[in-house]
Amino acid sequence: MVSNKREKPVNDRRSRQQEVIPAGTSMRYEVSFKPLNGGLEKTFRLQAQQYHALTVGDQGTLSYKGTRFVGFVSRTPDNE
Repeated sequence: MVSNKREKPVNDRRSRQQEVIPAGTSMRYEVSFKPLNGGLEKTFRLQAQQYHALTVGDQGTLSYKGTRFVGFVSRTPDNE
C-alpha cells in the first residue's frame, strides 16, 4: 500500500542560500510503501511520472530490486 509521498527541491548549492528555491530547481520524488499484512515500510526514489501516477492509499503489488524501485501495479476493484 502507498503510505506516503514526498517531493523535495534538489540543488547543488552547499551554502545557507538554500532557503530560496529558484525557478527551474529539480525535484526529488520519494514514495513509501507499507505491507498490508504488517512489516517495515520501504521508501524509494521515483521519477516524476511514476510519482504522479500513485496516490496515498493505493493498494497493489510492489516490485523492487535491492534498494531500487522497479514498479507498482495498482489493484483495482475489477482485479480483486
